[in-house]
Amino acid sequence: MNKNIQWIFVLMFLVISTNLVCAHDIGISFYDENTLLPIPTVTITDANGSVYTSDVDGEWIASLTGAKDLTISKTGYDSRPFEFYFTTDANYNFLLNPTGLDSNIGFIVKDSNDNLWTNKYLMFNKSNFFIIPEYTYFSKATETTTNATGYQLKETINLSDFFISRVTLRIKSSSSDSCASVRVKWYYSDGTTDNQSNDNCNTNYTAFTFTPQNKLINKIEIYEKTLTSSSYTAYYDNVVVYSISNYLTGYNIINSILTSSSGTATASILANGDYNALLYDSTGTLVDTYEKTTVTVNKPKNEVTLADISPYDITVGGLLGYSLTNQSASSVSFNIFAGTEGFYYFSVVDYNAVVADRKYIPRQYFVQVPMGSGYYSAITYQPYLLSEIDAVVPKITVLDQ
Repeated sequence: MNKNIQWIFVLMFLVISTNLVCAHDIGISFYDENTLLPIPTVTITDANGSVYTSDVDGEWIASLTGAKDLTISKTGYDSRPFEFYFTTDANYNFLLNPTGLDSNIGFIVKDSNDNLWTNKYLMFNKSNFFIIPEYTYFSKATETTTNATGYQLKETINLSDFFISRVTLRIKSSSSDSCASVRVKWYYSDGTTDNQSNDNCNTNYTAFTFTPQNKLINKIEIYEKTLTSSSYTAYYDNVVVYSISNYLTGYNIINSILTSSSGTATASILANGDYNALLYDSTGTLVDTYEKTTVTVNKPKNEVTLADISPYDITVGGLLGYSLTNQSASSVSFNIFAGTEGFYYFSVVDYNAVVADRKYIPRQYFVQVPMGSGYYSAITYQPYLLSEIDAVVPKITVLDQ
């Protein structure tokens, strides 16, 4: 065959092969894991050093295909990797934590058949969320106090880590000359509060809206103050509520890592994060999913008499560190990751405001849950403690021979 014709066939093959590898439309929206608010102008850096930036709404659209190694970063946040094999058009939510909140935790990754997960992907994500549609929270209160000296609490709305976009109040008066003032007090999940009020003489069907800060909210209080002798009814409506557990949609990725040739990976995550661990193979196919393991510690008992010991303290350490003090519940629970290289541990002891006056010897437990066939989603411990009277604490001396 003529060499020129051979080269033509080679070039045609290369062109056809190149065209068969189609890039996929990938949309990534970036959110603060703590507040779930969008993060603007996030930096995306690929393995070649090319730098991209999301828009002011925290969105980035790219054409990607095959294995990609991306680093997601933003000033004021801990960086996280997004290493993945992209095979189709998709939209993702990617979450970042403010600087200093993440911990680097090492994992030995295995599939459910006990095979080391080598040169494949370990992804951590949060469960899917959905947005609650706008709805009306309705209540009413009739105030007959004449010229109240101050605001009176009339309504309490108890929530738990919710986003509120606004509260709109309306007043229906029993006569045209009556009026009232209204105040809203926001109780934020971070422990702060905020008061907002409309001190005007608000008359029949006057509507006014209060807007909180961009924070999670645990409670709202509505206060009223009657400024005339006539009674009125206050209607509270158009309260737009978004639950933290129902706020984001789609794939909510914490990070995604390519494991080593020995099946190890180090993830930058919250030590107590409520995540799922997803195992994707080298072509981006989901193979296994692990949920976190719930550790339940029952109220401790006296090892001799079997009587309950209450109140009590639990200290969690190792990969996860915090303390639960002065507990009286029948049990307490916390979550741990499976597949970690290191151990979690917790100690249990009776509570006393003066530590030196405790009556029992603390007992310590080490916990490590493997991935693979040995994985379990829950485990319960029943601590038994010996009193200082009943216990014998040996003293061990180690000599170098």
